[in-house]
Amino acid sequence: MTNKVRIAFGALLAVGCLAPLYSQGGGQTWWVNKTKGGVYQAPMRPLWKLSELKAKYAGKNNWSEQIIKDPEQDATYNSAAPGTKFPRRLHPDTHC
Repeated sequence: MTNKVRIAFGALLAVGCLAPLYSQGGGQTWWVNKTKGGVYQAPMRPLWKLSELKAKYAGKNNWSEQIIKDPEQDATYNSAAPGTKFPRRLHPDTHC
């Protein structure tokens, strides 16, 4: 067999194997409704500068700042003096 015949046979075999997957039509589709992008509600903002946070909490050793809080993400910036222990936290994906 020549290379062209082998390639054609392989392509025909691949199409034959994949055709039943595309012809079923009754499959389920899953998606997530995302929040509207580019909207920053308090406490969120598009850019946080570490120098601004340090100035805001000048003189304090231990502090936390909520950076992101929306239905999809939750992020807090924590700063503490050396040796300070933060408790373990779990933020599950589901909000029950």
